[in-house]
Amino acid sequence: MTEAREWLQRGLAAHQAGDSAVAESAYRHAIELDGDADAWHMLGMLQHQGADSVAALESLHQALLKRPGDAAILANRAAVHLASGESAAARADAERATRARPDLYAGWINLGLALEAQAVFDAAVTALERAHALRPNPATQTALQRCCFALARALGIGGRPNGSEQVWARYFALDGDAADAWLLSANAAADLGRHDLALQYHGEARRRAPESADQASAELIAYCHRADTDAPLLSRMTRSWAVQFCRDFASDPLPRVRARMRRIGFYSPRFAAGPMASLVLPLLEQLHQHAIEVYLYAGFDHVDDDTPRFRAAADVWRACHADSDADLVQRARADQLDVMVDLCGHAPGNRLRALALRMAPLQLSWGDWFASTGVPNMDVFFSDPVLTPANEDTCYTERVQRLPHSRFVYRAPEGAAVAMASPNNGQRPLRFVSLNRISKLTDATVACWSRVLQSVPGSELQLRSASLDEAGSATLLRKRFAHHGVVGARILCAGFAGYDEVIADYAHADIALDPFPFNGCVTTLDALWMGVPVVALRGRSLVARQGASLLVAHGCADWVAENADDYVAIALRLAQSRPELQQHRQALLAKRDTSVLFDVPGFAEDWLAALAASEAKH
Repeated sequence: MTEAREWLQRGLAAHQAGDSAVAESAYRHAIELDGDADAWHMLGMLQHQGADSVAALESLHQALLKRPGDAAILANRAAVHLASGESAAARADAERATRARPDLYAGWINLGLALEAQAVFDAAVTALERAHALRPNPATQTALQRCCFALARALGIGGRPNGSEQVWARYFALDGDAADAWLLSANAAADLGRHDLALQYHGEARRRAPESADQASAELIAYCHRADTDAPLLSRMTRSWAVQFCRDFASDPLPRVRARMRRIGFYSPRFAAGPMASLVLPLLEQLHQHAIEVYLYAGFDHVDDDTPRFRAAADVWRACHADSDADLVQRARADQLDVMVDLCGHAPGNRLRALALRMAPLQLSWGDWFASTGVPNMDVFFSDPVLTPANEDTCYTERVQRLPHSRFVYRAPEGAAVAMASPNNGQRPLRFVSLNRISKLTDATVACWSRVLQSVPGSELQLRSASLDEAGSATLLRKRFAHHGVVGARILCAGFAGYDEVIADYAHADIALDPFPFNGCVTTLDALWMGVPVVALRGRSLVARQGASLLVAHGCADWVAENADDYVAIALRLAQSRPELQQHRQALLAKRDTSVLFDVPGFAEDWLAALAASEAKH
C-alpha cells in the first residue's frame, strides 16, 4: 500500500470515528502526496458534514477533475448542491450519476429530492421509487410519501382526478395516513363520480381530524350527491356541525345604525368567473339603481378576467383572505353594515364561524349552499317555493324567506345572443347534452341517461368538463356507460373551454339532461337561454330541486320528472318529434325577453323586497 493510500485509510478510520480534525489532516496528507481523487472526494464529504458547502463543492470539483464522470462523486456533489439550495445543479449532477450507474441509490435519492425542490413531482416520484427499490429505508419512504402527496394534490387541482386517484393509491400503499390525504382523495373520487367511495374517504379523514371544521363541511357537500339525502338529514348534519364548531360562540345583537337599509355586505371566496358572474354579479350591479352601497368581502387572492367587474360593482372592496375570524368580524362591524350576505355556506373558503360571531344586524344565507347553515346568528335563508316547500321550514335554523319566482336571476355571457341554436334537420344524430361537472354524474344519473340513449337509437350524448381533458377520466366515464350497454362512441367527451365556447355547444344540441340528485344551475340556465329543452328530476333536497325550480319559473313544468321512469319518458317524448323540438327551441328563444329568470331589474326588486320583509320580521 502506498503512503498516500495509508493516509487515506487513516482519514477514513478517523472520519468513521467522528474525529473530523484528524480525518481532515489525513485526507490533506493523502492529497499532498498524489492528489488522490478519493481523498478529495472524502474531504469534500467531511466538509459537507461540517456545513461548509463552499469548501465541499471545491473539493468535489477537484475529485471530478481527477476522475471525470464518477457516479458516486456526482451523486454526492448533488447532495451538497441540495444543501446549498441549488436544485438545478443538484438535478444535473444526479441525472449524470444515474445515467452512469443506474444501480446507484445515492444518485436516485438525490435526483428525487432535487426534482421535488423544483416541484417536478411526477419525475420526483419515479426517481424516489427507484431509490426505494434499491435501498428501502424510512427516510426514502418518507420522501416518496411527501412527493406522492404533492403530485396527487397537484393532479387533483389541475383537473386530473384519474391520475390523482392512482397516485393516492400509491401514497396509501406507502403507509401515508395524513387526514388531508384522505380528504383530497375523497375529492378525486367525487370528481370521477365515485361518491360512495368518496364518503368512505371522508369518514377516514374525519376520524383522523375530528377537530377540522373544513373537513366536516366537505363531508356535508359530499352527502348532497346521495339520492337518499333529504332536507331533514342535512338539517341534522348542519346543526351537529354548529354544535361542534360554534359551541362557545356568542354575540349580543347588533343595533341598527340607520333607519333605512342602505349598506349591504357580501362575502365570497370567489368573486370571479363562473356561477358568481352569471347569477350574483347582475344583482350587485343592479343594486346601485336602488341607492344601495355594496361592500364585497373577498376571501381569496385569486384574480381572473371577471374579478375587475366585481370590483367595479363594489363601493368598497375588502380583501380578507388573510384575516382571522375575529379580525373579519371586527372589520365588518367597523363598516357598519345593515346586512351581511353569505354567498358560500359550507363550500370551501367559508367563514361560517365569523358569521356565527355576527358581522351585521341582519345576516342572510344566499348563494352557493343548498341547506340550512345550522349556524347561530344566521338569520335568514333565501329560497323559493319549489326549492323549499313550506313543510321543510323546520329543517332550517334560519327563517326561510321565499323569493316569488326563483332563487336566482341569470344574465347570459356576452356573445351568447348571437350563438343561435341550429335546427336538427335529421341529417345528424339527435344530440343530448350535459355540460355539468363529472362529479354530478352519479351512478343513478348514468344509469338513467343510458336508458334514455337506448330509447333513442342512434342518439349521442355530449359531455364537457375540465376533467375530460384527462384521457383516463374520459375512459372511465365511457366504461360507466358501457356497463349499461351504451357503446363509448355515443359518448362525446370534451374538456375545458372558455365560457363562450361552452355555451356555443348548445347550438348543436337538441335536449339537455340535468344530473341528479346534485342538479345543475347555470348549465340549465345556459341551455334555456340557448333554446334547448331541459329534462330535470325533482329530488328530496334543495340542490336536487334546482332544475325543477328553474323549469317551473320558466313555464316548463312539463319537463320536470318525479322519478327515473318519468325522466326517461319525458326525454323520449321530446326526442320523438324533431319538428316539435324546433318549435320548443323557438318558444324558448322567444322567452329571452319575457322570462322571470332573465329579468335582472325585476329580480332585484323582488330580492330587495324579500330582504325588507326579512328585516321587518327580525
